[in-house]
Amino acid sequence: MRVVIAGAGAMGAAAARALAERGHRVVLTDRAAIPNPIGASSAETRSFRLSHSDRADVRLALRALALWHDLGPRSGRAHRQDRPRA
Repeated sequence: MRVVIAGAGAMGAAAARALAERGHRVVLTDRAAIPNPIGASSAETRSFRLSHSDRADVRLALRALALWHDLGPRSGRAHRQDRPRA
């Protein structure tokens, strides 16, 4: 299946990764450049909304956060705050 994901932030990137690992052909697009230094998912400005009214959404957000932290080391491009501290 071919999939287009609009928004290359934390959620879009995690969704793209999961779909690609399942064998789908994925196109990830964003209105700004990738990486976007002023986006909500970029370096020091990265944010995750973990407060939701639906428990399933909270579980999904926590899973997305875990996958986001895993993505940097797997790609070889971990951000400063994602690297283990000495």
